[in-house]
Amino acid sequence: MDVKYKITDSNINDKIMNASLIVYVNTNNGDPTIFYFVNNYIYLENAKTNTNYVSIKKTNIDYSKVGQNN
Repeated sequence: MDVKYKITDSNINDKIMNASLIVYVNTNNGDPTIFYFVNNYIYLENAKTNTNYVSIKKTNIDYSKVGQNN
């Protein structure tokens, strides 16, 4: 996702309950990346480095166009 992020000291786990969408992405190297969409901000968790990021500005997400892949 081509979004600029900044490091946040906010704990993402506190925000999961308010997430409107949670996206799990497997990268080519096998490291899963998790994006949480909360109040039109994107939170990104890097479990490998235990670092949390938040998008610099709000995003416009059309949830009607979001599909699920099992």
